[in-house]
Amino acid sequence: MRSQKILIVEDEKNLRSVLAAILEAEGFSTTQTESAEDALAVMARELPVLVLTDQRLPGMSGTELLARIKERWPRVPVLIATAYGEIEQAVQAIKAGAEHYLTKPVDEGELVAIIRQALSCRGHTNPPRSQDLPRHGIIGESPGTREILEMIHLVAPAPSNVLITGESGTGKELVARGLHVASPRAHAPFLAFNCGAVPLDLVESEIFGHEKGAFTGAVRSQAGKLEMAGSGTLFLDEVGDMPLAMQVKLLRTLQEREYTRLGGNQPLRLAARIIAATHVDLAKAVEAGSFREDLYYRLNVIP
Repeated sequence: MRSQKILIVEDEKNLRSVLAAILEAEGFSTTQTESAEDALAVMARELPVLVLTDQRLPGMSGTELLARIKERWPRVPVLIATAYGEIEQAVQAIKAGAEHYLTKPVDEGELVAIIRQALSCRGHTNPPRSQDLPRHGIIGESPGTREILEMIHLVAPAPSNVLITGESGTGKELVARGLHVASPRAHAPFLAFNCGAVPLDLVESEIFGHEKGAFTGAVRSQAGKLEMAGSGTLFLDEVGDMPLAMQVKLLRTLQEREYTRLGGNQPLRLAARIIAATHVDLAKAVEAGSFREDLYYRLNVIP
């Protein structure tokens, strides 16, 4: 039985080789090119089952390549890999016909899961209508509800952080759960933590965990929500109520992709996706000095 061939379009040689090795270890065969123009020439000779392309390429961009592919070979799934600052472009690319997007650095497990999902849906070339999308417990038929369902469908596949805003009682946790269930992380835990419902001196311990003796009453070591979420999703509700000291530690965790328990010195890898929510206008909170601007932009990756 012939293996399924995937075309990798990436101008960085080392990354191209890494992606090929990951996919070949999963039983796929690969063809590799460093430009969109070369990719189109390859496809004219032999059609792959899927195209994985970087957004930033010399000459034609990944989005432009997508348009060319969909014009000539509409049934071939296209995945676009982007840097964090290009998420908005990636969402627009999905609206234009890309099956999914990934953010760099690409997670190996997520890459394989998204590719298998895209191949299982191959042939469904029309984007799903809002009434056909999973509802994730969200009730209603208004244009606003349809827009939320469509955004869940578009944003869920990416590992990017998400910030959900809205008044209390408007279903922000339902949206967060929908993003988790529709993502490749659905098999892993979804944990929720309300930053405003816990005494300030316990917030760090609850999120990051603590070691025995870290504070009075810490008679044993305890994993925090980040650790317990594993490769799943941690939903930080009312993140606008988080103390400034904790905002610093959360920012460092998101930047370095690792953290330590309270009272500990052993670095732990951040594997979970962070979805945050608030009823506070964080842009105004930044102006008032009660919320860090750099953390705001780390959380608000997808506008």
